[in-house]
Amino acid sequence: MQKDNKPRDYINKQPTVALLLGTMAHRRITNTFKGIEPRYNAYVVSAQNTYPTGGDLGFPEKKCTTLSDITKHIPKIRHNISWDLKHYTFGIESALADADAVISHSIDALYAYQATLYCEKREIPSIIQEVTLIPLLHLGSRYYKYREKTISSAKYIIAVTERAKITLELEGVPSDKIRVVPFGIDTEMFNPNVSTVGVRESLGLSEEDIVVLYVGNIHWEKGLYDLLNAAKLLSDDPTVKKRRLRFVLFGSTGAASEELRKRISYFGLSEQFILPGAIDYDKLPPIYASSDMVVLASIPGKVVLESAPLVLLEAMASGVPVIGTYCGGIPEILGNDGILVQPADTISLRDAIKQLAIDSEYRRELGSAGLARIKRLHDSRIVSAQYADILDEARS
Repeated sequence: MQKDNKPRDYINKQPTVALLLGTMAHRRITNTFKGIEPRYNAYVVSAQNTYPTGGDLGFPEKKCTTLSDITKHIPKIRHNISWDLKHYTFGIESALADADAVISHSIDALYAYQATLYCEKREIPSIIQEVTLIPLLHLGSRYYKYREKTISSAKYIIAVTERAKITLELEGVPSDKIRVVPFGIDTEMFNPNVSTVGVRESLGLSEEDIVVLYVGNIHWEKGLYDLLNAAKLLSDDPTVKKRRLRFVLFGSTGAASEELRKRISYFGLSEQFILPGAIDYDKLPPIYASSDMVVLASIPGKVVLESAPLVLLEAMASGVPVIGTYCGGIPEILGNDGILVQPADTISLRDAIKQLAIDSEYRRELGSAGLARIKRLHDSRIVSAQYADILDEARS
């Protein structure tokens, strides 16, 4: 029998994992690890300024200062700093001092590179959770060199989809270094049985309205203009007209939102569209449960590709039917338990929305199928157990 040279107190204590999220600290990410604590103590290392609508992270936090925190209120600087550099984190060694292993979200964030160097020095495993679907995106830049170092030093890289795994393999990452573990969903938080009393009324909706919901950033790449075009076509459809379709788009306000409002007004659809702005994460469950369908009509961009949209998983966990596009990781998220259409295909998107709008039984069937998929593959208790297994393997 091989002798274990580790000190006895190290063997007996419950190990601790640091979840390094920086400015991306959000309940959407930390929900994946809900349920890991029976086997691992866990805490989050976040930035001073994170998503204001992210809600309670569910774990103890250690806050560090990032370049994004410093430049946030300096317009001339903040728009000229690359995404990667914004995530450079000060005091990271102190924040990770209690960790026996580190899980960093996103290879491209500079804090993942910083954690790599620290883990090498302390001889503890560095594990990366990766979502990127565009191979060699920053090839030739100095940041790609940081990415290469982070990849080579990591004990394991956890791809959240099979497509993310293929992206890593195209970059030359050995297959045996990659594990595929999806995002997890808190099914206690998102479920069909949450109270929806007063939700529609608060949005100016009636119980008879057919509500088409979108949750996310107001960006062109999210296919919102295709959704608007489909809504215009549906507004002239006599079969759908009598059902009173209402489109509710939750997302941050700003220039992109104003441009979208102008187009809505031009089409004469201001009565059909509601743009309430951003919403706190903790308020989302009854919003999903009050809707009749959730649509994410994303389209590919040169440097942006939808990875594993958690809004679709949250909607499915709420028993709501979803419509997505053949874009990035969306087909893998939906499988056969949602409706998929081609990106930028207004006609197919119109037909999919119409199909759900006029057929309540189909809505129920598809919603039930999506819910079953979440319980089978994405429940955070199932997913966090997979992470705990990987951590055990990494530390052995």
